[in-house]
Amino acid sequence: MKEYEPNSQDTRVKIENALTKLNKSALVRKMYKQILDDIDAQVIKKDSNFYSLSETIFTDKYDSVVEDFSKTWCVSIDELVVSVNQSTVGEDIYNKKRIIDSTDYPTYVQQHPDAILFHIHNI
Repeated sequence: MKEYEPNSQDTRVKIENALTKLNKSALVRKMYKQILDDIDAQVIKKDSNFYSLSETIFTDKYDSVVEDFSKTWCVSIDELVVSVNQSTVGEDIYNKKRIIDSTDYPTYVQQHPDAILFHIHNI
């Protein structure tokens, strides 16, 4: 990131203001902060390709969130990926019925013995 000088508070404030102005979520702002922290600590080289780096970090985070959700709720990761890629914020969940139908109830009950299971009809 050639325009960023390590430990530059001025630049950090400008980046944070730009992210806020673009209505980026707290998670996105936190990830950019981590990138800058890693540049400051020389974990990431100052002249790294920032866009390629941020794309890799965001893709890894995306994959991690989808995988964690799949494991927690015992649903198909493939159905979740389809849903995430097709859904739009503020709209109903795309592929909801197929996600629910993919639930591995025996595994879920084993992992969550206190859960009360119920079936959803008319989805």
